[in-house]
Amino acid sequence: ATPLKGLPNREGGGFGGEWFYAQPAKRAESQEVYPPEYIDVEIRETRGNVKGQYSAKYSVVGRPISPFVFFEFGGSARPPSAELVWSGSGGTAGHVRLTLLSARLLRVEWSTDQPGEEQSLISGTATLLRRESQ
Repeated sequence: ATPLKGLPNREGGGFGGEWFYAQPAKRAESQEVYPPEYIDVEIRETRGNVKGQYSAKYSVVGRPISPFVFFEFGGSARPPSAELVWSGSGGTAGHVRLTLLSARLLRVEWSTDQPGEEQSLISGTATLLRRESQ
């Protein structure tokens, strides 16, 4: 595999950092049932392994579903993509796929394999921007 142009040449690749969802300036007629209001993902990388946290709020109107999604994920990763497992509160668990689209764009796709007690969203997909260091 060839490294992506512009990605920092860190040991283990370029997943590490803080990522966030940038709201579109004008939301198209939503094809998403529950569009995200915000998504923050923090990822730490060490020698080919990643550990991260996914924190989000989705627009859930008129349904008895929690709008908040929070889980931790980890495993071995080789850019530009990684298939990892995640776990959340109340026994929830699932899989998350990270795909580096560029040095500044990360696609995150998650799904629930094991729902918890509380009724919550079961999957999501979004493209996130890398937060620049100050």
